Amino acid sequence: MSKDILFLFDWGGVIEPMEQWAGNWLTISKYYGMEDNFEEFGNAFYAKNHISETSRDKKILYRHVNSWLKDFNIDTNIHSAFEFESVYLESFKDNYANERLLDKIEELKKDYSTGIFSNISIFDSVRQSKQTRDYTIFNYRFLSCDFGVCKPDTKFYKEVENYFDPKNIYYFDDMLNNVITARNRGWNAFCSKDEKEILDTINKIIVKLK
Repeated sequence: MSKDILFLFDWGGVIEPMEQWAGNWLTISKYYGMEDNFEEFGNAFYAKNHISETSRDKKILYRHVNSWLKDFNIDTNIHSAFEFESVYLESFKDNYANERLLDKIEELKKDYSTGIFSNISIFDSVRQSKQTRDYTIFNYRFLSCDFGVCKPDTKFYKEVENYFDPKNIYYFDDMLNNVITARNRGWNAFCSKDEKEILDTINKIIVKLK
């Protein structure tokens, strides 16, 4: 067994099933009277969200939120970014993680290195910490809000490569663009959001590594 080998995981779509997000955004949209347009409302938030995923400065995140609300003609004097943070966190607070996958990662940590590699804002980092057992199942955390860069920017991948040889990285992500970038850099990268498929792939990798 080797700590030189890294099992690396995306969060949204891999550890936290994104099927829950439609309900989360319907709840948020109802609060702002946008329920008839909730998919566009939510998609527009994430379209701009790379700005807020590259900093732990809440001022930057609040500017992003205000700009997004104004795009939908929502009066930010009445509905502030600070208010949105509370609405957002309340909506997402009961989201669940793939517990079997978390158990497997905890098991992997005994013999290999484990890590999380995620585009994430500070709004979500609190929920992420809770869902990943306060990050105790990971040896390494690569969060975009800490490194100031998002996937699929190669600069972010290089941060991981500062610690591990690309050929020793086994990476799971649900976004094909992120996986293609990883493969182009020599990583062993797998595109999936299905917990069973990910677990089966991990088990096959372990057999080959032994």
